[in-house]
Amino acid sequence: MITLPQHRTDEMGTKTVKMEEKEDRISALPDSVIHDILSFLPSTKKAIQTSVLSKRWQNQWTHVPVLIFGLSELGRMMLEQLHHVKELNIGRCFIKTLSALEMTGVSSPLINNKCLSFDGGPNFVENLPGIAYAIRSSPELEKLVIILHRDKCFTPYDYPDLNVSGENYWNLKGAVFYCLVSHLKIVKIYGLSDAVDLQLKLALNFVEFLLKNARVLERMVVIVEVGCGAAFMFKASQKLLSFSRSSPYAVVELLRARSPKILEYASH
Repeated sequence: MITLPQHRTDEMGTKTVKMEEKEDRISALPDSVIHDILSFLPSTKKAIQTSVLSKRWQNQWTHVPVLIFGLSELGRMMLEQLHHVKELNIGRCFIKTLSALEMTGVSSPLINNKCLSFDGGPNFVENLPGIAYAIRSSPELEKLVIILHRDKCFTPYDYPDLNVSGENYWNLKGAVFYCLVSHLKIVKIYGLSDAVDLQLKLALNFVEFLLKNARVLERMVVIVEVGCGAAFMFKASQKLLSFSRSSPYAVVELLRARSPKILEYASH
């Protein structure tokens, strides 16, 4: 219902304004007519925005004959629809979408999840922007889980836009990750290995960045692949011990175990 003002004149000739309810004639139109109206809007985004008009309009845009989504619209819309999810597991396809949003500078919507898990397959280097985008979208994040896989032998020259050559990608981002201020308490990183130098370097840079900036962090657990020898374990432990910690309660654990399955790791 739409409320419209109606002018009336009293006995003294003075105009008064009385609020009188008028029928919303557009919303009363048949669905087929509304769908035709939406189809003439200049973009799918505009059609989706009509959902806020009233309950009658909430799902009408889904019946438009042709919906055209750009990657940025689709990625943002998917995250916005997940704003109420407390535990979110993100696989390789969606990470690629988030990486594209990050690289093109699309602003990240805020979601309320408490646990964020990534299993991006064998391309950790390409997943960095998507991971950054999701963490920035999660200001109340308390637990972060990442599974690494053996990449092929990438070099910094394969990804010039990521600025991974000799510098810390996370420090270069210059972005604010609000979850690091008062929420992130547990981080688990599975699959660290010496198989690929670039992946190892970026993974350790990420650990260093979190330890340095997560103010209430309680546990940082780094799980090394079973096949790695004692020499690598010693080298990794020395590296982890050299990192400064923002949180006085942060405990760093270095373990050796197999990487878990995607549906199992978040609960452990």
